[in-house]
Amino acid sequence: MKNRFLGCLILFVIGAGLVVGAYFAGNAFGRKYSAEITADKPRAMEPAKPSAPGKDSGVPLSRGKITLYIPDEKQGEAAVRSVSAGSPDDPAGDKLTQSMVLLVKRLVRDGNLPPDTRLVGKVRVKNSVASIDFSEEIRSFSGSTLEEAQLANSLASTAVANGEGVQKIRILVCGSRVETLGGHLDLSEPFGPDLQ
Repeated sequence: MKNRFLGCLILFVIGAGLVVGAYFAGNAFGRKYSAEITADKPRAMEPAKPSAPGKDSGVPLSRGKITLYIPDEKQGEAAVRSVSAGSPDDPAGDKLTQSMVLLVKRLVRDGNLPPDTRLVGKVRVKNSVASIDFSEEIRSFSGSTLEEAQLANSLASTAVANGEGVQKIRILVCGSRVETLGGHLDLSEPFGPDLQ
């Protein structure tokens, strides 16, 4: 009788510990994706009105705001949500390149891009197409079809929102065109927001 009671007590304590651990793990995971998001609700590719500057942007405030579109894991589609990341500090105002640098840092931090992924040089615009050149590290992207679509939409939406006259983007890796990032979407031609 005593052993049975002790066994039940041990199982109860272990079960309670698992429940408490799962609760805190769930809250920590939820905070990862909701912290510092200033938009009221997710938006599917429509230009957003920037809200208060982001705390983590590292970019001092000056004349114009930068709007980043980040993947929205809570949506069951290739949706992104906008966040305000501050303003460009450069008086010459290469807002497009600065917005892409900030976006790439955010995507790496949030685990949407492989570690150490970065831009190679400035974003170039020709005939309303922004060419965004990434470092070799982006080739190790291994996301699902949805994650690749969210990443593509995030890049295109941010470029269109921050690049004057930009309508589409082209992804390059070390100066060369790519056909795909994760093997799911055809990115060989320039594309705009709402890529599905």
